[in-house]
Order: sequence, then C-alpha cells, then structure tokens
Amino acid sequence: MNCDEANNISILGFLNSLGFQPVRASGNSYWYLSPMRNEKTPSFKVDAKLNRWYDHGTSNGGKLVDLGTKLLGLEVSEFLSKLSQNDLKSFSFQKHEVVDDSKIEIRKVKALENKALTSYLEERSVSLSVAKEFCKEIYYKINDKNYFAISFENDSKGFEIRNRYFKACLGSKDISTIVNKGSEKVILFEGFMDFLSAFKQPSITVIQSHFIVLNSVNQVEKAKARIQELNPTSIEAYFDNDDAGRRCFEDLKKDYPLSKDRSNLYKDSKDVNEMISRKKSIDYGLSM
Repeated sequence: MNCDEANNISILGFLNSLGFQPVRASGNSYWYLSPMRNEKTPSFKVDAKLNRWYDHGTSNGGKLVDLGTKLLGLEVSEFLSKLSQNDLKSFSFQKHEVVDDSKIEIRKVKALENKALTSYLEERSVSLSVAKEFCKEIYYKINDKNYFAISFENDSKGFEIRNRYFKACLGSKDISTIVNKGSEKVILFEGFMDFLSAFKQPSITVIQSHFIVLNSVNQVEKAKARIQELNPTSIEAYFDNDDAGRRCFEDLKKDYPLSKDRSNLYKDSKDVNEMISRKKSIDYGLSM
C-alpha cells in the first residue's frame, strides 16, 4: 500500500477503528474531541466529502497518513505496513481495563518522542526536556490489543504509565527513587507528573536533591525505609491538597518529625502540576 491508496481510506472509519466517535455532525462536517489533546469542546473536524481532517486547537491538518503517523507515533512506512495488514484496528492509547500482569506483553520501551504523548505533556505544562530525561514511551499489548503511554520506571522495574485517557501501573507497584550523590535533602511527591512539574517552579529547590515519588499514598512505608537509607538532614513533602495527601504527610511526620509540608505553596491548587498549569493560564490571560 502506498500513500495515495492509504489517503483514500475513510478518516471517519479509521478513527472509528481506534474507538473515536464524533460528538456532533452537520452535513459533511464531523466534530470530535481531539484524539491528540485533552479538551472539553470538540475542535477536531473531519470533512467526510474531502476526506480531510483539521485540528483547530493546533492549526494542524491533512490527509489520513498525516493523521495516522501523528496519532500513533509511527514512521510513514511503518504506518502503511500496519494499515495494509489491517493491524491498526487493535491499536489504541485509550482507557483499558485493569488486567493481570500475566496478560500484559510489553513490546518496546523507547525514547519519548511520540507526538500524541509529548503534546499531552505540553498541555500539562511539563518541560519536555525534563520529561525526556526521566520518562520513556512504552508500547504494550493486552488481549491482542495494542496500547502506548508515557512510562516512568519505579524501583521494582515496574512502569507507572500515563496518557490523557488513563493512568495505571505495569508490573510491580513501588516508589521511584532518584538519587543525587552528596545531597542531604529529600523531596517527596505523590506522583511523577508533580515531580516533573517541580522543575518549572522556582520555589521548589530541585538542585542537588534526592527525590522519592510515591506513585501512590499507599507506598509511604517504602518511602520511609528509603529515607532511612538516604539519611537526609532535610525532608520536604509536596503531596496533594486533599485528605489522602494530608494523612500521608502526617504518617511520614510520625517517623520524621522534621519533615516539612510544602503544600501551602499551592494552597489554591490540588497539586504541583495544577499550580504550574494555573500559572500558565494566568500568564496567557486565560481563565481556569
């Protein structure tokens, strides 16, 4: 199959095969919530007559091959090969059910570059250079259906995964520790999106610090054991501004009374990432 043949395939049918349905239709115009961005108002348009797509949120558009390569993060040749083999009907990065690890097949883990994933990080106001340092993109299969997501490795070699549709863990659940030799300070976060966001917040001193990402408030005991190994003189916690986050900090403080709760820095936001996103919206004159 060549590009001309591929571009004659219905974009509506292609999107349907990946699980995307239009929110509304008028004549030949079909409007979707963008499959490449997080939005509440549909701005992704498909002209069924011309068989063209256009994303008003990013001012990008084109034919089916343009869409397929962007959406799935594939080279043109790889996309055409899968398309000719009818192998794309099982390809998705949408929500899936939680399944037993034995049913998960990790296909590959590679450098973070997939446009669908990097666009999501940009929407969350995360620095791509930071994300590429600590994260990868992961491709995996569940029950013969393929998925991909951002991955952040934990201390048990499991993967915390995230895209705009869901978050989950592949493999064993554990904390993630980033050790900086010579540091006497430990900074803790609930999730890796907050950890990545911290590098854009001047009030959080990330230079020469150890980092512990809990990946779940249920992992606080493991975090305490790791703190004991690191033996820091300073401990700062940037947990969520909710009941679970506050309980987690109180639990931490029982064993480490000198721990400092830094959630007051984002008292009007749920977490560090939301604070960064809110600041970006204000900077651009947008309302949250």
